[in-house]
Amino acid sequence: ESTGDKYVQIDGTLGASAVWQTRSAWDGTTIVVSEGAKALTFKVKARNGDSVETSFGSETSTNTLPSVPGALALGTPTENQLTVTTSASSFNNTNVATALYAIHNTGNSQYLQTDGSFGASAVWRTQSGWNGTILTNLSPNTAYSLKAKAKNSASEESAFSSVTTLYTAAVAPSTPTFANTTTTQTTFTLASDTNTSS
Repeated sequence: ESTGDKYVQIDGTLGASAVWQTRSAWDGTTIVVSEGAKALTFKVKARNGDSVETSFGSETSTNTLPSVPGALALGTPTENQLTVTTSASSFNNTNVATALYAIHNTGNSQYLQTDGSFGASAVWRTQSGWNGTILTNLSPNTAYSLKAKAKNSASEESAFSSVTTLYTAAVAPSTPTFANTTTTQTTFTLASDTNTSS
């Protein structure tokens, strides 16, 4: 495997030492890689009975499929903002650090954009690129539900992760007003605010 300077072993794993087998013995070998969305490049060489080796042949490339990302986290709620956290250890799952992710808002079926707004087109960034992104222009006291998917360098996509939901903060109500006060009762009214009705 050229990118990691490794050799395919008899059991299909990648190791430091060259292993020699006949073409028919190698045919159908399943290569075992522990990372999702990994780009792999292979080339082959041969040797004769005197152990004289040829040069390597042409390279061929492939990618492992991306793993479904782990759940992202939402936090730091204000009345109109939330912050996305994508922990490298849990969000990447088994994907390589260069895997790309798109984050989808299930409430409006739009994708998170780099400026924290939502739009119709998916924006693809690395885990570290999304980490700390602030969602902006949100409504107070509203649940926002997000999920993510990954893709590799061949644009093959994973399924979506589980959904993470968090409410924005509620707007503090205004001071109530009182009317029709008697010795035994009073009527109070709350002014309208920008909170949702939930």
